[in-house]
Amino acid sequence: MSAEPTVVAEEKVEEKAESKSKDNNSMNKKQANSCSKNNRKRKFEEMDNDKTIESMNELSICNEPPTKKQKKSKNKDKNTKTKKKKRGWSEEEERLYREGLELYGRDWKLLASHVGNNRNAASIRSHSQVYFLKLLSQNKLLPNKVLESGNGYTLGGNPLNKYSSIAIRHFGKPENVPMCDGVISDKEAAEKNKRPSKKDKNKDNKDNKNNKDNKNKVIIN
Repeated sequence: MSAEPTVVAEEKVEEKAESKSKDNNSMNKKQANSCSKNNRKRKFEEMDNDKTIESMNELSICNEPPTKKQKKSKNKDKNTKTKKKKRGWSEEEERLYREGLELYGRDWKLLASHVGNNRNAASIRSHSQVYFLKLLSQNKLLPNKVLESGNGYTLGGNPLNKYSSIAIRHFGKPENVPMCDGVISDKEAAEKNKRPSKKDKNKDNKDNKNNKDNKNKVIIN
């Protein structure tokens, strides 16, 4: 009779111990899950911080002013995009052009319509200047219809100055320009009509700024 209660007591103790172990295991699992969740949150927060830092760095790089090299490269890209290749003249276009000179002379619009093929007055003018200088280099006269508006080897019909930039650009030196009817030699006039270079323009702008600053200083004093 005394052995049965002891057995029951032992069984109860074992049940309590098992329930405690189960509770402990569940608590450990919950703690492990919470720790893993916290670690994941920390990782995600760290990743977000890294991304924000990278984005901030990208924004700071974008907001930085471009360097001189970057500006030059951009200008080169713009120039290459804006510049169009010059279209050459075909044999048929050249034939129609010379035919039109005999008919219309220096009437560039009529010449352009005669040549056709999307040639405008500006294209005809530039081609005419080269053609007139070519005739001069070959010691040939201008077409009769062209001579009606002037015997000069220029677009307007005025005599060509051998010291002009157009003549020097084509012939290299003033001495190489043939002297004939339609050509003059006037160095002073060429110097007066000479366009200022970029360096001269920059110097003039600097001088004007200095003069303004000096005037302002005098007024303040």
